[in-house]
Amino acid sequence: MTGIAGLWHLLTAGQRLRAAWLGCCLVVAMVLEMVGVGIVVPVLAVVATGLGAGAPPALARWFEPLSRLVGTPAPAVLVGWGIGAVVVFWLLRTGYLLWVARVQTAFVADVQEGLSRRLFAAHLARPWTRHLAANSADLVRSIVEMDKLATAATALLSAV
Repeated sequence: MTGIAGLWHLLTAGQRLRAAWLGCCLVVAMVLEMVGVGIVVPVLAVVATGLGAGAPPALARWFEPLSRLVGTPAPAVLVGWGIGAVVVFWLLRTGYLLWVARVQTAFVADVQEGLSRRLFAAHLARPWTRHLAANSADLVRSIVEMDKLATAATALLSAV
């Protein structure tokens, strides 16, 4: 077992639930990123051409209900409101992305701490004769190997 499947078995039931929830949050973040990038072209089209005769038909159809509701605003007002809406969306999106990054970092730290605790408890639970027979160099090598495992697991969790 390598990669995510191997890591999934190292997680506790609560951590697996949090990982699934974090995955859903990351999907929402991905959608917000795509919308954030995709909204630039329509806004630039409105700024460049307005919603008059030169407007793209898809934009004109989308803004038709809005123009019936508030009337036909001046082009400068429409551009101002459009850019303001994009800025508000980007601010909200950035706040959400920062929150997801914080939750992801806390999750990775929690998993690393849990793995370290379980490994240390397993080490201490070994029979006393095992500790007497162990060479300190073997113990140091085991600690270094476990540190490499924890680092790899942390990198994999951060990448997901």
